[in-house]
Amino acid sequence: MKKSVLVSLTVFLTMFLLTGCPAAGTTTPTSAPTITEDFEGYVLGAWTGGELAWDTVANITSTIVADPLGTHGNVLEVVTTDYNSAVIVPITIPVGHDLSEYASVSVDVIWSSGDVTFKDVLVYAFAAAPTGAFYNDSQTCTTLNYIGLQGNGVAAADAANWASPLSIAIAGGALTGTIYVPIGTNNSGSTMYIDNITFNP
Repeated sequence: MKKSVLVSLTVFLTMFLLTGCPAAGTTTPTSAPTITEDFEGYVLGAWTGGELAWDTVANITSTIVADPLGTHGNVLEVVTTDYNSAVIVPITIPVGHDLSEYASVSVDVIWSSGDVTFKDVLVYAFAAAPTGAFYNDSQTCTTLNYIGLQGNGVAAADAANWASPLSIAIAGGALTGTIYVPIGTNNSGSTMYIDNITFNP
């Protein structure tokens, strides 16, 4: 090792051990911050994020509403009458980070109606807002994985309450900036409420 390199390394380690900080002129990578969409920044009665459906998006309605149980503030109500339906939620990944730095996404969700206890809840991520049917094999997307209610810790009796959040392992790629995250189920009709979509490093 050259003497100049050894001296620089010695200065760096000395500064770090004494102050807990790197020496001036050096940088250390920062961990990806947790991202949470809690819908408090949206106006009640509106939604501009978009939807997907098998036949037509007229068969799905998404609206920001007050939590019907009165504990979560603003939440996203999603009413479907069609298979392969999902709401699209824009999520912004902070500058300098990408989707591959996140291990899981958790979602608070309740259902007031619908055959959901034997259905999968699916979450995807796109670099641009998708169109067409949700969960369509022809779509090119990054799969965040999907989870079924039955056998995954959310009992049928809890489907109408804010139970433990669904936790979904991310198998995503290096998407950056604003990504588009459809969340939905493949059943013929349901009403669900979504809150606190959280990306965990």
